[in-house]
Amino acid sequence: MYTGGLFTSEKGNIERIEESVPAVNYEQLRQFISKSPWCHNQLMTEIALRANRKLKDYSNKSELPIGFYIDESSFVKKGMHSVGVSRQWLGCRGKVDNGQVAVFSSLGCGAYNSLIDCRLFLPECWTEDKERCNRAGIPEDEQEFKTKIELAIESVMEARTQGIVYDFIAVDALYGSSFKFINRLDQLGEVVMGRMRNSIHVYLEEPLFQLPERESNKGRKPTKLRAQTLSVTVKSIAESIKENLWEDIDIRSTTKGILKVQAFQKKCAA
Repeated sequence: MYTGGLFTSEKGNIERIEESVPAVNYEQLRQFISKSPWCHNQLMTEIALRANRKLKDYSNKSELPIGFYIDESSFVKKGMHSVGVSRQWLGCRGKVDNGQVAVFSSLGCGAYNSLIDCRLFLPECWTEDKERCNRAGIPEDEQEFKTKIELAIESVMEARTQGIVYDFIAVDALYGSSFKFINRLDQLGEVVMGRMRNSIHVYLEEPLFQLPERESNKGRKPTKLRAQTLSVTVKSIAESIKENLWEDIDIRSTTKGILKVQAFQKKCAA
């Protein structure tokens, strides 16, 4: 009844759902939402597994790859009692405002997509206030501060534990520019397609790191490893590619037409 109400009511709150769905009892619905001890993780796992089965069937027929997409979303709030609410950057407003932020994961293939995971971001103003967390009903083991990068890594690990099958992971510049995120996924053998800030430095060859030699007997000994290979910015790589080597690729349909990107694929010698 609650799920049906989310689709049929003008606003997805209990009062409007009671008006739009027959046989709904306000008090029962309020109990279900606020205090009923059901496990949302089990529900999300079942949704993820069902979505994966459907998308695998479609992928086999269409020969299109399955993507694992990670991005955060935000929700404007007026009060200060909703879990995780604070003044923070809200992408939906394009500025710092009062609201909640969560990291979402979804599976997609072609024009089909399904959310499979959601992890609420708890700012430090919450995790440093245990009394506030307890009043809001946050479980003790969930009162630890985690960055959005750490939440995204947890989401990937959860999907791997569930046995979710996909061909690549796609992220925006927040995650694509995080070496902690990229290195962890590289260790797991994941294929990642993501945006990067154009100021990020990368290596075109496997770098060799070593301690530099001490130039004199004065001062401290060098303790930081330095690469023997010069790094370059992502922007400089893009600018070095000739215009006729870029390929236009249609990504998906949007309200403004077909979303296109320009891509360059480096051909490797056989």
